[in-house]
This record gives sequence, structure tokens and C-alpha cells, in this order.
Amino acid sequence: MSDEDKLSELERQLKLSQKQAILYGRDLRRVYLAEKARREMLETLSRRMQAVFDSMSGGLLIVGDDFRIMDANPAFCALIEQEVGSIVGQPVSAVLPASELDSLLKEAASEERSTVSGEIKLTEPLPRTLLATISRVEAGQNKGWVVVFNDMTAWKRVENLKSEFIGIASHELRTPLAIIMGYISILAEELADKLDAAEQEFMNLIMDSGERLSKIVDELVQFAEAEGGEVRFTDLEIDLREIAHEALSALQARIRQKDIKVREEFPPQEANVRGDRKMLLGVLRHLLENAINFNRPGGKITVTIDEKGDFYQVDVKDTGLGIPQVELPRIFDKFYQVEEHMTRRVGGLGLGLSIAKRAVELHGGKIWAESALGQGSTFSFTLPKAERNIPDWLAAAESSALAELVQELEQTRRSEEEKTQQLILTQHQLLRYARDLRQVFETKREQYRQQEELIRHLERKVEELEVLNEISTSLSSTLDLDKVLTLIMERVNAVLKVEAGSLLLIDDETGELVFQIALGEKAEGVKPFRLQMGQGIAGQVAQSGEPLMISDAQRDRRHYKAVDITTDFLTRSILCVPMIIKGKIIGVIEVMNKLEGDFTESDLTLLNSIATYAAIAIENARLHQNVLAERDRVVVAQEEVQKKLARDLHDGPTQLVASMLMRLDFVKQALNRDPSLVEGEITQLIELGQRASHQMRTLLFELRPLVLETQGLVPALETFLARRQKEETGTTLHLEVRTERGDDQLTRRGLKEEAAVFAIVQEAVNNALKHAQADNIWVRLAEQAGELMVMVQDDGVGFDTAAVESDYGQRGSLGMVNIQERAELVGGHLTLRSAPGQGTEVMVRIPWGPAD
Repeated sequence: MSDEDKLSELERQLKLSQKQAILYGRDLRRVYLAEKARREMLETLSRRMQAVFDSMSGGLLIVGDDFRIMDANPAFCALIEQEVGSIVGQPVSAVLPASELDSLLKEAASEERSTVSGEIKLTEPLPRTLLATISRVEAGQNKGWVVVFNDMTAWKRVENLKSEFIGIASHELRTPLAIIMGYISILAEELADKLDAAEQEFMNLIMDSGERLSKIVDELVQFAEAEGGEVRFTDLEIDLREIAHEALSALQARIRQKDIKVREEFPPQEANVRGDRKMLLGVLRHLLENAINFNRPGGKITVTIDEKGDFYQVDVKDTGLGIPQVELPRIFDKFYQVEEHMTRRVGGLGLGLSIAKRAVELHGGKIWAESALGQGSTFSFTLPKAERNIPDWLAAAESSALAELVQELEQTRRSEEEKTQQLILTQHQLLRYARDLRQVFETKREQYRQQEELIRHLERKVEELEVLNEISTSLSSTLDLDKVLTLIMERVNAVLKVEAGSLLLIDDETGELVFQIALGEKAEGVKPFRLQMGQGIAGQVAQSGEPLMISDAQRDRRHYKAVDITTDFLTRSILCVPMIIKGKIIGVIEVMNKLEGDFTESDLTLLNSIATYAAIAIENARLHQNVLAERDRVVVAQEEVQKKLARDLHDGPTQLVASMLMRLDFVKQALNRDPSLVEGEITQLIELGQRASHQMRTLLFELRPLVLETQGLVPALETFLARRQKEETGTTLHLEVRTERGDDQLTRRGLKEEAAVFAIVQEAVNNALKHAQADNIWVRLAEQAGELMVMVQDDGVGFDTAAVESDYGQRGSLGMVNIQERAELVGGHLTLRSAPGQGTEVMVRIPWGPAD
């Protein structure tokens, strides 16, 4: 080939290479534009997600697999009073020093669970109790955790008030009961030889009832101390064999009474643990008392102490009545008792096993029960051996060190475009560029595929967050239980789109699952059904506390087909989750037959989260109902107290006055017959008058409403005036409150001062309603410069103040005397202004400042 032909061929190849380069350049531009569009879509999605993220009312935290904070919403930042920029990248344990949260994160990571919930306690910046729900988030190689926080502080405060009431009541009962039992013992000894058989039986009955009551009060005291954190724990080395012998010895009389055979299976060597001797002795006594109480006459009890690795296990086995399987999960709950016919024979409050469980857990052990109905029960607990001191799991739970994991969740992408630096007019360089470009294109295509998968996942998460936010907002807007239940199922159907569904709650009395709300065409047909624990998919979930996802219900033996047959409905697939609040299962939510596709793990996670919100909302609604019922009971109780005080007034001071009248008549006669007797009788009359006056003032002072103690003076006056207004149709009652601050909230004082002011207003208003014939009565309270001015004014007929002051009998009551005494009791001064036809004004000025 000539040189000219070679040049022509080279020119042709160069032109071809140029065309190929231009085509690759165009492909590269299309790749760039496509990636730019996807990036803009990701940014839009990110803004949507951020808007939902920022608007959630509950705190929300995103944590990486290395337990470092990746993002937090404003609600969470408000909880800890820190800016989001100062906490991103920090370990969770450094920002939120709550060991419970560390434990929950480790539990979720170690057990690979999709959702974990638990309570955590904060001390800073304010003491709070939060419910933390941790959900796993995975998108390709990106993994982490979403933590949702709900504030349960108010609910916990109600629980604490309940425990405080039990503590106060039990301590107040203990002292008088001890006195009663002491005197009964003395009487029993003194009258031992003087009582016949029937009377001795009555005395024994009194002693037995007193001992039972003492035991109940002791249980209440122990429970109050454990609940209130007042347990006095002594750390001593104890031989379990010794306290087992001691517990059995203390109960020998009752064991012989029922002719029960006791078998001891103890190791020959010491079984030493560390802990509080009295507390552990109480655990064994509670278990042995149950074994005696519920055993058959002539039955057997076996007490076993055995080594189990680093622990000692104690078993108390009996041959008694046994416990139904449905009752076992709840026997350690506070105040829980097995069926009435089994427990009423032995009495008690159902606190013994709860106290035993608390004591065992304080010593680092566990307690459980096994039983077969009609064959007996075995109660077992473990305690760490003495040499271990502290259980390994407890020491590990206190460690906050977290292993460093790979922080980056996304590979660094290669350069988005590689511009042609030079178009060297050689075939070899153009071909090499083409190979590189093809490699970049293949890499980008794989990255785009992963990004599309991430986008679909993020869109799903955004929808779920929007649903949870909507549910949280909707459920917090009402405390009506029926509305709450309806809202829950409406939201469930809106997000999961199913053929049918239902919400079932556990009946506390029967332990059955009761249909409350149902979805679908056959909804009315399921409401009459009541499911036992363990019956059907719903019963299984309610019993185990674990969610279930069934893809083929007709082949699953656990499915309760009677509902399908009755309602003419075919259940193909089921998603069922428990509703749990504070470790207690209160019901389940189940949905059937998804309209589009099959149920997924994502659906299960979402329904679990909805169930968490639903359980809180249902519990709040129930608490609200209980508060309303309690308010009505308080009103009735207040009326009963007033009636009782009225009876006491009649039976006390009235009788004293009658006695005074009799002595006056005697004095009148003695003046004529024997004047020397008059002085002694007058002294007796003075003493009787003073006693009557003191009793009347005391009883009248007790007639204060309960709202005065719980809410204060102004709400108490509002309640009093509202009730009196209902009784009086011709007079209008007004209340005006003014302070230096410009509001209507008086400074709170002690109960003595507020009760005195309430009594003054009550007396003055009642007098005006009785005598003034007024169209209007004004009650005015003004707080200024450390003084409270109390004025009761009417536009009635008025009266001559001088005449009334000289003769109180003219108005038929001692009202002004009572007002004057109460004003002086709190350092106040009374002023009375009135004139015929001009109305009356009663004004009292009282020193008023913050309560000591």
C-alpha cells in the first residue's frame, strides 16, 4: 500500500473515532442530566421528610449503627434544651444520660428485633418519664435506628399519687390496729377463765380477724415502701438453708392444722447468697403461705435448694389446686388474685407475690411459676451466689462503652462526569477512553438502581411518619374512649387498606378478649364473639405479647375459623399486634386481607408503632373516665361528710345545750331553796357552755369542701356559689377576684387561712340569702400589698347595726359572732356596714402572703 493510501485509511479511522467520541460525549451528557434530575428529586423528598420530621409533637431521634446521633427533630431538642447542631455526631449516652435507653439500644441490636419499647427516666434539664420506641431502619447498606419519645410524666404522676395514698393509708392504720390488738390480747388473758365456750369462740374469732387485718396492713406497708423506693437493704452473707428452716418453723402450726407433709431437699454444704435477711425470709414465707393456703388437707410441700451455675435456685412445690394457665402471666401483678372462689377463703390483697418478685429482683434474681390445674404449682426463684456479688448482666447494663462501627453508610461515588481532556487523534487513545467511559456508565447505572431503591424506601418511611404524626395528633385531641377506638381503626384502615379489621380489649374481670371496634362489611357479625386467652390468632398474641403475621390463615391451625363461618367471611392473611402499656397487655389490633399485595415486615413495624400510640391513648382515656367517676364519688362523699357532721352537731353541742337548760332550771329553783348551790351550778354551766361553743366551732370548721384542699380558695368559692345559685331563683350571686398582678389567681396560703376565708364568705352569703331579701349578692376578693380584702355586699333591706350588735337574737343566728371569731383566728379585722333600705356590707381584712 502506498503512503497516500495509508494516509487516507488513517484519516478515515480518525473520522470514525471522532464520531464515536461525540456519541460517547452525548451519552455522558444524558447520564449527567438524569443524575441531576434524580438529585433534585432526592432534595424535594428530603424537604418533605424534614417538614414531617420537624412538625412531629413527640421527640424523634435518628441514630447510626455506631449509636451516634445523626439527626434530631425540634421536639427532642426542646426536651433536652440543646441545639441540634451541638448533638449531631455525639454518642447517645453523652447527650441523653439515661442507662435505660442504652440498654434498649443494645437489646434491639443484640436480638435483631425490628421494634423495642421501654421507659426511660430523665433528670435534666427537668425530671421526666418518657416512653421510647426504637425501630430498625435499613436501606441498602445504610442502617440505623429511629427512636420516638413520648412524654409519660403526667401519667406517672397519677401512678405515684396512687402509691402515695396506699402508703399513707397503711401507715395510718398500723398504729391504731396495734393498739387494738394489744388491748384484745390483754382482755383475752384477763377473761380466759371467765368466758363460756361460745364467748371464747367469739374472742378467738376477734383475734383471728385482727391478725388477718394486721397481715393486710403489713403487706400494704411493704408494698408502699417498695413502690416508693424506701426499701432498707442490708448486704449480708446468708445461708438459704437457714432462712428456709426459719420460714418453715414459723408456719409449723398452720402446716400441722392441715396435716401437710413437708419434704426438704437441701444441699449438704452452705448455700450462701448476699442480701437482706428479712427481705429474703419474707419471700420464702409468701411462697410457703400460698403453698399451705391453696393445698389440700393431707397434701405435700417440697422445698428444694439447688445449684444452677452461678446461681442458687429455690423451688416451692405443692400438691394443691393449681393455677389456670391463663392466670399465670399475671399472678405477680399488684393486687391481682386468681378467681374469687379460690382466694376469698384465705383473704389478702393480692400483694404477696408482687412483693416477693420485687425483693428477688432487688437481689439480682428472677422469679417464676409453673402450674397445672388440679395437680399443684411450683414457684421458683434464683439468687446469685455470694462470691458473685453483682450479676454480670447488671454490671454489663451499667457500661456505656459502645463498639465503634463503620460510620460511613454510603460508598463514595466516582466522578459524575469525566470530560474529555484531549481528543488525541489516535485510534489507540480513543479506544481506551471508550473502555473507561463504558466502565463509568456501568458503575453509574448500578448507583442509580441503588438510589431508586433508597428513594422508594424513604417514601415509605415518610408515609409512615406522616401517618404516625396524624395518629398522635388525632388521639391527643380527645379523651373519649369510644372516639379514641374509632380513630385508631380509621387510621389503620387508611394506611394499610384492608378488607377487615378489629380492635379487641381484654376484660379485666373475665380475662377474655372483647371486640370493641370492627371494620368491613361483616363488622357487626363479629361483635358478639368473646375470645379466651390463647384462642385464635388474637388470643395467641394477647397471651404471648408477640406480634404475628400469617400469610395463609386457612392452613394455620391457630386461626379461629368459627368467626369466618358465622360471618360468611374468608380470612386469607392476618396481621395481629399487641397493645402494651407499662409492660401490661391491654388488647390487640388485627387486620385481614390486604387489598393490594401481601402483608410485609414494614406493615408489621408500622402496625406495631400504631399499637404503641393506641395503647397510650386508650390508657389515657380510661384514666380520664376514672377521674370523672372519682370526681362524682368525691362529691357524694363530701355530702355524706356534711350530713355526718350535722348529725354530730345534733348529738354533741345540742345535748350540751339541753343539759345547760336543765341546770338553769335547777339554779332557778335553788335561788329560793338553797342559794349556796347556785355558785357550783353556774361554774358547771360555764364549763358546759365553753364545751358546746368549742364543739360547734370545731364541727362548723370541718364543713369545708374537698375542692378547697385540692384546688384552692377561688375554685371552692365558685363551686359553693354555683350550688347556692341553683337553690335560689330570686337572687343573683356574683364572684369578683382581683390581684396586683392583674389576674384572678390568689396567692396560695395554708389550709387554715383558706378554710377561714371560705367559712367567712359561706356564713355571710347564707345570712344575706336568709335575711336580706336582695336581688344581688356580690362576693369580692382583692389581694394587694400582702393583704386580702374579703367583702360580701347585698342590695337588700339592710338593718340597724347598733341594734343587732346589742342583741344578736334579733336576727336569729350567731352569724356575726362566727365571722368575727374566724377573722380573729387568722389575724383579720371585721367591719360591718348596713342601714335599713340600703343593703349590707361585710368586710374582713386579713394578712395574706405566700404559704410558709
